Amino acid sequence: MTSCVRVLSVQSVDSSPSLLIVGPDGKKTLINCGEGCQRLFLEFGQKISSIDRICLTHLQHDAMGGLPGMILTAADVMKHVTAAATARKNLKIASTTTAGGANHSNQQTQQSGRTNEGDSDVLSGLQLHGPTGTRAFVHSLRHFMRRDDFYMDIHEGTYRQELGGDDKSNKKRKNVVSMPEQSWFLESIVTNLGADNHPKQQDSNENGHRKQRQALSYLFTTPPITGRFLADKAKELGIPKGPLYGKLKAGQSVTFPDPKDPENSTVTIESHQVVEPKSPGIVVAVLYYPSVNVWNQLRESEQMKRFQQHPETPKKKGETMPTLELVIHMAPLCLFQAIDNEAWRTSFGNNVQHLVVATDHSPHTVDNTSLSAFHSASVGTWMRSQLSSAVYHRPNEHPSEVPVSSGYTIAVPLLEYLVIPRGKRGFQNSDAFVQHWQLLRDEAQTVVTKSGCLEEFSRFQQSMQFQKDNECSHHRQESPAEILFTGTGSAIPCKYRNVSGIVIKMDNGNAIMLDCGEGTVGQLLRAQPKDDEDRACKNNGSVQTIKSIKAVWISHPHADHHLGILRLLSERRAYSGGDPLLLIAPPNLGRFLKEYEQVVPEIAGTYTFLDCRSLGPDASSSFSENLNDVQQRLKSELGILSCDAIPVAHCQNSFAVVFHGTSFGSLAYSGDCRPSMVFAEVAQNADILIHEATFADGLEADAVMKRHCTVGEALKVAERMKAKTLLLTHFSQRYPKIPPLPTNNGVMSIIPAFDFMKITHQNMSLASQITPILRLLYPDEDNEEDDNEVATSAMEAAMDVPGLFAQKDLL
Repeated sequence: MTSCVRVLSVQSVDSSPSLLIVGPDGKKTLINCGEGCQRLFLEFGQKISSIDRICLTHLQHDAMGGLPGMILTAADVMKHVTAAATARKNLKIASTTTAGGANHSNQQTQQSGRTNEGDSDVLSGLQLHGPTGTRAFVHSLRHFMRRDDFYMDIHEGTYRQELGGDDKSNKKRKNVVSMPEQSWFLESIVTNLGADNHPKQQDSNENGHRKQRQALSYLFTTPPITGRFLADKAKELGIPKGPLYGKLKAGQSVTFPDPKDPENSTVTIESHQVVEPKSPGIVVAVLYYPSVNVWNQLRESEQMKRFQQHPETPKKKGETMPTLELVIHMAPLCLFQAIDNEAWRTSFGNNVQHLVVATDHSPHTVDNTSLSAFHSASVGTWMRSQLSSAVYHRPNEHPSEVPVSSGYTIAVPLLEYLVIPRGKRGFQNSDAFVQHWQLLRDEAQTVVTKSGCLEEFSRFQQSMQFQKDNECSHHRQESPAEILFTGTGSAIPCKYRNVSGIVIKMDNGNAIMLDCGEGTVGQLLRAQPKDDEDRACKNNGSVQTIKSIKAVWISHPHADHHLGILRLLSERRAYSGGDPLLLIAPPNLGRFLKEYEQVVPEIAGTYTFLDCRSLGPDASSSFSENLNDVQQRLKSELGILSCDAIPVAHCQNSFAVVFHGTSFGSLAYSGDCRPSMVFAEVAQNADILIHEATFADGLEADAVMKRHCTVGEALKVAERMKAKTLLLTHFSQRYPKIPPLPTNNGVMSIIPAFDFMKITHQNMSLASQITPILRLLYPDEDNEEDDNEVATSAMEAAMDVPGLFAQKDLL
């Protein structure tokens, strides 16, 4: 039986702090669920099915950006588990029927039917704790996802779960069975966020509502812990090993023949003689304080004062209370290291451990060269870059040394603090994060060396074809324009590919983003070169990258294509000088963002919204507000002369798009869809087509059912369109590394996309020719569908609300 606190992630350009509180029964509480959280679960072998409670410290993208996807996955995992349990029960009933006769079996089946329904209620559900506004945020998600049969027990603000009793704040509702008692008891500490938490946001949107927004800290307390069994003492007293030991551990007295007495007299031993006194419980405090204001509130809170040591007020005789053992500080490092803070920490006593999870967050203070937590993707990127760093860009990252500290521990991913068993308590696995990365990197180095890809690429470079293409590329004037893929996977994230995101950078340095799935901004910042200038400079490369995004096109309302917009709006608000983002998206997203503004008021005024439909064949003045302004800015800031939206068959409000006048000429993007000949006709002679290719050839039935395309179907659209270059993306998770491609005998270039791939005018020909060499790096690809706890079909179904079929005339 073990219980621990585990660091899942820390602050970096592509991750935010999250923790796991692990109970003896294996159930876990997740503290904050930022973008990429699910990818980290897959990366480090954590099971989403073991999460039964999520606690949010505040309502911002870094705490809840990954929550919608986590809810979808948890709901589908629970449905999968429930179905499996029902199948096992039915199998058992069938066996009983065979053995017990028809009359008995009919009665048993009827009883079992009612039992199955009850079990379904027990299995479903997730507790969610957070500040005021948490319920409103979850409710706003209905605009693009629904799981009506998945019960969520949401608690806002003050919450206390009584020790030794049932959850007092949870009133049972009809047909809903309460969740099993937690192995950790929970209490929240409510603080109010003041205006000092948003120093860059002093504008007309500020009002009293913002000052009353909450932040939560949490106290986790174990149930009373049974004292340690003193085996040496038991042996000394002559107690026979076996069942008597168990009774003594359970607090019972035992009687047995005295082995030292020849007359066989009996001996009675009381439990307290061989078992140490019971502990009233151990407390782990998770304190979130982004500012001095919030820290002062925590310092004055009665919940924390009761753990301070005050010699002038000794405890009453016989008074027992749980012991504070670990304080986790989620705060800016400079605030944690302040002198007053150090004195406050000392007041809890020398036996209390302190773990700091720094929350310093902004593109100009977080180093984008620190090691990414997404090791599998990072190592895969490094492997591909060995062939061509111009095409397969490798982020500049490396392991960094954790500063040596006195009196506290600095958090790193996978670091654990073991609470139970008490004899092994303390910090463990401080090197596990770097060791995990180094192991994968060493394996990748071996693959690169043994695959022969470097030698093959060297021969390719010397070939006449390469020289010819290389010469042709230099005939064009050097251009800074590029296409960066930040995510090339379908449905929910996997270890090797993030969800959809593409950045089209124009010659003038400005950019438009095509879809913005969860984690897109982190991937974008990770891809930037290392800044040689001072990190504190607010005009460094990372900040300029955020400011350069002038427009975003969202192809359809599925969550994997737009959840990253929350972080993008937040980041741009801080650094773009009031320049609103052009957001062209389905109406669902506009309605969602309006409700999100009630929870996170800072994003109000950060974007100019245009309904996708206003650029389509059935445009109407009723949803064409801002059309002229958007078209003018697309032309002046991005050089885009026109933009045509084409309805496609996927879900309601799904659109392909064609941009004319980009630095790559005419550029067409399919979004998610079935093959559309209407799209092919509108985008005739496109210079570049970016098309989804979710399934391999031979899986046409799956493609039809899920309303996606196979590789071959995407190729046929490109041929019908007469596109010059075809970039394939949105690959199923059954092809996490490299998808199977058909042989192309035509003149069109075909390029399978990878995360962090950069396509330019200069390297486009190269990128289209080296795929066979790249395949040498993946000689025996594993089918990694089981990386996730639900089959690929179930995961993609998680994105299928709104889920309405488009009209047949769109095909």
